[in-house]
Amino acid sequence: MKLGGILFFRMNSRRLPGKPLFKISKDTMISVVVNRVKKIKALEHFCIATSVENSDDPIEEEANKIGIDVVRGSLNDVMKRAIKAAEIFGYTDFIRICGDRPLLDPNYYQELILIHKRLKNDLTTNIFPRTVPPGLSGEIINVKTLKSIVPKIKDKKDKEHLTQYFYNNPEGLKIYNLDQTNKFIPINYSLTIDTMNDYKKIVWIYENLKKKDFFNIEKIMKLNIKWKNRNDNTWNT
Repeated sequence: MKLGGILFFRMNSRRLPGKPLFKISKDTMISVVVNRVKKIKALEHFCIATSVENSDDPIEEEANKIGIDVVRGSLNDVMKRAIKAAEIFGYTDFIRICGDRPLLDPNYYQELILIHKRLKNDLTTNIFPRTVPPGLSGEIINVKTLKSIVPKIKDKKDKEHLTQYFYNNPEGLKIYNLDQTNKFIPINYSLTIDTMNDYKKIVWIYENLKKKDFFNIEKIMKLNIKWKNRNDNTWNT
């Protein structure tokens, strides 16, 4: 088994275009996510996968700048893009890492990897049902299984969302859901960046996060809750 990581970025986000290059604590969001992924000890290799669209050229430029391998493929067929990346780097399995998770916790992924390797699952996850908030989601996918379901897909959205087909058609698939529930990490407090308000929140969290707590998800969540309590009136704007 060669387990890799595929980081998915694109510039044409519907709600927040250009966010991969937004600055967080003086670094681009790409760099912030990459630096956290580097802390996943059991990960053998990782790459950035973006589209062949001209709008995503800056993502490749940033990847080259920080020394991360990049693969380019279909914009909307994310499944095809993932398979291409896996084939280029010889992954038998890979972690799906969305680019809007600048506060991902390497320890969560580490635990998922160990279980996936031991049980040899088709999909190892922590969101079936969800046990962590958005931003800490983890999904490890077997490449052979992914290739085998491509001919069965009729809905284009299944190819765009990568694991949607797994969850809608679990019969015959070996899906393991790891319960990573933590009473200090409520699942209704998102840690992703989908809107401008999300971006402002994440920047604020980084600015108020002590260096020693950079990977302390409980301290991060306390700041997340504090932000929400202070900004409840504008939370959905």
